[in-house]
Amino acid sequence: MIPATAREAERAYAALAGELRRPRGTIDLVLYDNVDFPNGFANVIPSNRIAVFLTPPAGEIGLARHDDWMRLVITHELTHIFHLDRADGVWGVFQHVFGRAPLLFPNTYRPGWVVEGLATYYESALTAGGRVRGAFHSQLLTAAARSGSWPVPGEANFTNARWPAAAAPYAWGSRFFAWEAATHGDTVIPINLHEREIEGLKAYRSVLDVPGSIDMASFYVPPDIGELVIEDVARKGIAEVWLNPGAESDALIARARALHLEPIVACSIVGIGQNPYAL
Repeated sequence: MIPATAREAERAYAALAGELRRPRGTIDLVLYDNVDFPNGFANVIPSNRIAVFLTPPAGEIGLARHDDWMRLVITHELTHIFHLDRADGVWGVFQHVFGRAPLLFPNTYRPGWVVEGLATYYESALTAGGRVRGAFHSQLLTAAARSGSWPVPGEANFTNARWPAAAAPYAWGSRFFAWEAATHGDTVIPINLHEREIEGLKAYRSVLDVPGSIDMASFYVPPDIGELVIEDVARKGIAEVWLNPGAESDALIARARALHLEPIVACSIVGIGQNPYAL
């Protein structure tokens, strides 16, 4: 068991290192065989560590699609380490002074649908199974679309007790990353006034600072922030603009149209060929 698990961990690390920036230091791997349910977890405090519960997911409908349980769960939890261990800029300075203090890991403040969505996406992209391929998450998205209860980004988090509750960050987050990868490949460009890097990608303060052309802009910011940047989007010549749920307002839509843009007011996950009714 231990040699096979070590091989899976090395395989997952090598695969993720080709996608994301490598985490710092050694990563501990702990195996638990004293429980009768499948799960795993990852910690970056006080050091990078992933834990795996060895019981296979025989009765878990959400985890039914997997080629190998250890491969799936290790890939998922190791993605968390790659993601959460990052501490650049002022965060890195603080960690240099105070060490790996609990409050000094900026990506731990990301919404649940980002943290779990990224890990669920990579468990599917880097294995032959994964929840993006499984039927359960597709059924959740289809049910939400048919019932008119498609969540805004702030609702697809662990703090929302409404059905499907804790499954929402995994289902909606992973499908968002899968759609972005399928539609735009790896060329996703973050725009942020304060961060130099987001999810391992270089961030720009404005779309006007990005070299070359941009095909599509997807807004996941409050409408008042959108009003501040929509003019830059028009000046950049970005023809396709998506205002995701929670990012739209009458004022922003009117401003976009005055700039000769026709924004699409919908979640960008349902853009090209990803209608939730067909999932």
